[in-house]
Amino acid sequence: MNGWQNKTILITGAGSGIGLALVKKALAEGANVSALVRRPNEELQKVSKSFLLYQGDVRSREDIRNWLLRSLETFNTIDVVINNAGAMYYMDITQPDYQQMKTMIDTNCLGFIHLIQEVLPQLLKSPQGHWINITSDAGRQAFPGLAIYSGTKAFVEFSARAMRQELMKHQIKITNIQPGNVQTPLHNKSTDKEAVERYGTIDSGQYLAPDDVVNAIHFALATPFEVAVNEILIEPFSESI
Repeated sequence: MNGWQNKTILITGAGSGIGLALVKKALAEGANVSALVRRPNEELQKVSKSFLLYQGDVRSREDIRNWLLRSLETFNTIDVVINNAGAMYYMDITQPDYQQMKTMIDTNCLGFIHLIQEVLPQLLKSPQGHWINITSDAGRQAFPGLAIYSGTKAFVEFSARAMRQELMKHQIKITNIQPGNVQTPLHNKSTDKEAVERYGTIDSGQYLAPDDVVNAIHFALATPFEVAVNEILIEPFSESI
């Protein structure tokens, strides 16, 4: 089963990493794609001209609302929402960076809330909707150096678990994809070099590729609707939480 073909899929954080790989996969599988990016880049624009590329920020409710309107004007319906946009900074909690903490909360938590407020009402109109969150293994277990990040991902994890129970009667599936370390630009944002050295060094040197995560999403989407894939924990072989 394809799981993507002829479905309208909204993807946040589509400019790089997992989001960019998602756009490529969805288009290749025949989906209608609406991609939200903070900054359009050349690689994304080269992917295809057959999808909607909208510049906006999940931290802005107005941006989300306008993106939704453009998506509906273009495709008329919404079948799948993939909440992928995220921010992560390593930091020593004894030397917190307020702006970086706020960015993580505003992006990971408030961005999720904006999607619920603006996009969920439209997804409710789908006969079989699917909401997918790219969370993290840090949403299951807190990691040192990632205190605030872990908290933001746990917020999404547990909110989504409650959403799943409430939305079941509306024929909407909720899936949380929980990646371990993925080789994406997210790992290069931290400015606290000591914290990165202390907490962010991977002993094995193993990372997932963005396509590994996309394959997990493909599995969740391709499963028959009467089968619920509630969560997928996916990590490098040598990594264990």
